[in-house]
Amino acid sequence: MSLIVALAGYTVLHEAPDAVRTYRELTPAGAPIDALPASLQFSAGNFLDGLADEPENALKLKIEFVSSWPEIAIHSDGTVRRFVLPGFDPNHWQHSGHRRSTTINVAAFADVITELFGEQS
Repeated sequence: MSLIVALAGYTVLHEAPDAVRTYRELTPAGAPIDALPASLQFSAGNFLDGLADEPENALKLKIEFVSSWPEIAIHSDGTVRRFVLPGFDPNHWQHSGHRRSTTINVAAFADVITELFGEQS
């Protein structure tokens, strides 16, 4: 999943480790993890790892990686869950300029992985 984050975030190779770490540390709605109820104490990295561990639960999702600033948006059945840096407002642009993003359809991604590497058992 880290490779997907690096590629979708439009990072250059030497910045990829730091960018992946930043994206993985994003929190739901920008809330500090320790301020959230126990059921919501997870980062974007935890969420993405869970999708990789249980892909059947993720097939209806679309994951949007914003490259203009660190943000991951999970689109599901007309709702959007946004992960941003702690302390930032997910409902506002994080800086001036254009918002660039890459959206990945999880079902299509799963099909590509199956085609390339075969069924995982």
